[in-house]
Amino acid sequence: KMRDIPVEAVASTTITVNISDVNEVPLFGAVAGEISVNENINTLLTTITASDEDGDTLAYSLTGDDSSLLSIDSNGNVSFKVSPDFEIPSDSNKDNIYSFAVVASDGSLSATSPNVLVSINNLNDNPPTFVDLSTSVEVTNGQTNVFDISTTDADGDDVTLSKAGTDSSAFTISDSGSLSFSSALEVRYFSPSGSA
Repeated sequence: KMRDIPVEAVASTTITVNISDVNEVPLFGAVAGEISVNENINTLLTTITASDEDGDTLAYSLTGDDSSLLSIDSNGNVSFKVSPDFEIPSDSNKDNIYSFAVVASDGSLSATSPNVLVSINNLNDNPPTFVDLSTSVEVTNGQTNVFDISTTDADGDDVTLSKAGTDSSAFTISDSGSLSFSSALEVRYFSPSGSA
């Protein structure tokens, strides 16, 4: 008795899979979110860079509320265009905290870093000034108080007054800024003969 024996047919072929390179977005590493610097800084503020898996050259720019007050070079070095002055803040809300972020672009794709806040520290960099100080004053015989001295200090520091000059020993200055003679002024008139 004859039986049919099934025959399994096998075929094979070679398939080639080509992987196309896709341009990847630049990636930022760790970025310090808060920086504190002294006022009047005129050097490098910080350096923020990104990497690119495709090896593309990256171009950097700035964005954010106060980005127009800063600059960034091709190496990611960030600096103030004009040194910040604590007494005259130029940031958007005048609180001496400057806000910006860095944008890295490979020409086709771009990425933005986390926001960075730069706090400005106040320095004692302004001398105190006198307010409407008289340089010449007339006093009467027996008068003790000369005038009150008023000062202001842009840094908000307490001002201490002292005196100098040839006749400084004849005067005292109180803690409140009152300039007075050490003793009441007495003017004597002499007759031509020399007697008082």
